[in-house]
Amino acid sequence: MESDMKILPINTDPETHINFYLSMILTNENMRAWFYERYINLVMYEDIIDFIDNINYSGIIGHVRSYSWDEGKQRGICKVIKEVIQGNGFLNFWVDEYNLPCSIRYQKQHFVHPIIVYGYDDRKKIFNAWFFDIGRGYRTVEILQQDFINAVDDVKDHYQEGGSDESINQTIAIYGVYASFPALPFNLEVFLSQLKDYLYGQNNSLLQWYTLGRPELFASQTVFFGINIYLRLIEIFQNGLTDFSLPYKSLHDFILQKKQLLLRLKFIQDYYEVNDEYCQCVLQIEKVKDLLENVRLMNMRFLMKEGRNLATISNNIKILSKILAALKESYNIEMQVIPKIYKLLHALAYPKNYFCNYETKTLTMFEGDFRDEYIEFDLTGCGQYLYRIDVLREGEYEFIDLQEKLILNNEQVYYIESDSPDHLPIRRIDFQACLVNNIKIYTDITRAKYKFILFLLPGQENREGCTLRFDKDTDWHNFHHIENIVYKETYIKFNITGIDPNMTYNNLGVNADHVKYIQVRMKTNGKICLSKIFFSTVDSPNISPEKSVEFHIHPDDNMRTYTIDMSEHPKWKGLIQTIRLDPIECKRDQIQDLEYAECCLESISFTKHPPIYDS
Repeated sequence: MESDMKILPINTDPETHINFYLSMILTNENMRAWFYERYINLVMYEDIIDFIDNINYSGIIGHVRSYSWDEGKQRGICKVIKEVIQGNGFLNFWVDEYNLPCSIRYQKQHFVHPIIVYGYDDRKKIFNAWFFDIGRGYRTVEILQQDFINAVDDVKDHYQEGGSDESINQTIAIYGVYASFPALPFNLEVFLSQLKDYLYGQNNSLLQWYTLGRPELFASQTVFFGINIYLRLIEIFQNGLTDFSLPYKSLHDFILQKKQLLLRLKFIQDYYEVNDEYCQCVLQIEKVKDLLENVRLMNMRFLMKEGRNLATISNNIKILSKILAALKESYNIEMQVIPKIYKLLHALAYPKNYFCNYETKTLTMFEGDFRDEYIEFDLTGCGQYLYRIDVLREGEYEFIDLQEKLILNNEQVYYIESDSPDHLPIRRIDFQACLVNNIKIYTDITRAKYKFILFLLPGQENREGCTLRFDKDTDWHNFHHIENIVYKETYIKFNITGIDPNMTYNNLGVNADHVKYIQVRMKTNGKICLSKIFFSTVDSPNISPEKSVEFHIHPDDNMRTYTIDMSEHPKWKGLIQTIRLDPIECKRDQIQDLEYAECCLESISFTKHPPIYDS
């Protein structure tokens, strides 16, 4: 049934004002780190300035389909909007602002421009839109449905006034945002690669969609990247004292980049332990932002006083001279500060509180045995299950003239990525989790200055066990033949609806060499008197019948505790990673006994000693 209103979430923070897409993407907080890694480098082509990342949304936001002006009119504008919003999609329309009361061009000037629709309310007869106002920037507006339809209607006659053929051929573009992204951590190396391109006035043309899709940029002599855009702007403003023609949006987006860069540098300031020199550099970038923003506002106030279009740059000699002076001062500051920031950030290793999420052990070079070509760490008798080793450089970069490598247990070889002055001090080696008793690091032992961070699978130090409770939505998953799940105050209640009911818990981290008992607290009704537990280990990661144990249960209305002795099970050893519980073990001739079967689970405990349980 169609609702008479629906408004999708949209992010209206100023930092999203680079383009329409970010207002949709950044409703998902998981994308915040992705955003902070990017939007640093700029390109200037034929005096138009744009962010290099302005079209790189592959896999994040999808173009579902488009309608031409004729197709949109045929289907009905209101019908299309409501269908898409109901399906959690956004719509990009080309509209003539002459018909929009929210525009300063209303009833004054025909101008075709895009607008995002993210909601509707039939009771108020309005559409909710994300609109770019040349006087106030991006803002949310409510537009009467009839005014909006009129604005779409007039695109056909006026599309060349601000628009293009695309305004007719793709009057309506429908987008969907993919919501399945995990919360990825901020990647400092991605940020530094963009900062490097900005600093050196270049672009990685083989990796950036912006230039891959614009071959004309390579043939042009009027393309500038990064900090070199200052030089072009200074040239334009110097010439502009007699003949000025720079688009206002270029100045606006250039200053917007300073705001975005400052935002990212302050984010890093909070995310990492940085020194006072870095903090002073951030203050200098804030000064750049203020210098340029002040002359932009001065230009706007002058235009307002003269009653002129605010989306222009005044040709007043005094205004142009002040903008020119601000550009020169800002350029000189950045040329001094950006290289310092770049160098300081390359010395950072791990974010604040990084190791709170991991179990680690650190080895220094002096704890190893030095050989002619390698350092050896003999962990026999105290080996542990590892899945990652970080090589952490201490101090300044030293050139190592050989291929470094890591050898585990004298058989598994992993080559280490070559270090460089532009590399963070961490080089990471991931591998299949295994028990490590010996580590050899092949390097130049006379020049290398390293620490080695060993990442341990969780639970190895847990020799007392743990308890998994069911009083809330826990990490149990893959519920099979289990339905009508209800979380009570101290337990979970559900119905069994098939012959093979089971649920799974991953990343358990129980040391089976010390924890020998499993305690299940549960109750069931019906006639089936058998339950079953499967398990997997790091060394044998698949669930299989040989890694399982059956236990008898007493089906009635009482919560009971059942204890399973695992000490004699031949596969119960090493680190337990996964547990699968089959609340009842149903044989094929017992299918009729499943009718109305109900189960309640309170907890599963893993203990070192046999617990006391009900008789």
